[in-house]
Amino acid sequence: MQWLLELETEKDPISICRLMNIFRRKGVSIVALSLEAGAAEFSMKALVETAESEVAHIFNFLRRTEGVRHVTCYREERAANASGVGKGDAGRVVSGTPTPTEPSEDDSLIIHSSRPVNGASGVINTKTRVLVETLASGAATRIEG
Repeated sequence: MQWLLELETEKDPISICRLMNIFRRKGVSIVALSLEAGAAEFSMKALVETAESEVAHIFNFLRRTEGVRHVTCYREERAANASGVGKGDAGRVVSGTPTPTEPSEDDSLIIHSSRPVNGASGVINTKTRVLVETLASGAATRIEG
C-alpha cells in the first residue's frame, strides 16, 4: 500500500537520521521524499510503501520517536485511483527532485494524525464509526463521521 507520511521534527539533523534508520529497520520503502527546513523545525513529506497492516504500527512508533513533533498519515489518492499518473509526472518534481503529492484538506484521506482533526487525534477512517485515541488525555472516545 502506498501512503503519504507528513511529519515535523525538531530542527536537529539527528532527528532526520533517526527517521531514515527507522524506515530502514521497519521495511518502509520510500517512493518520494521532500524535506524543508523551517525556523525551528524540519518538515518532511514522504510517499512510502508498506503493508497496509503496518501503517498503524509505524504511525504509533513514529509519534513516540524522540524529536518528532507531529505525524500524519494520508491515503495516497493516486494509488487508489487507477487513472493516476506515474513516477514521471512533472507535477511531482520540484527542482529535479521527486516530491510526494500534497495532502488534501479532505479529512477522509487521513489514516492517522497526531494533530487535532475534527476535535480529535489519532483518527482512523473518519467516515466510519471508529475508536479514536486522544493523545492529550490518553483516553479513548467514540466518534461518528
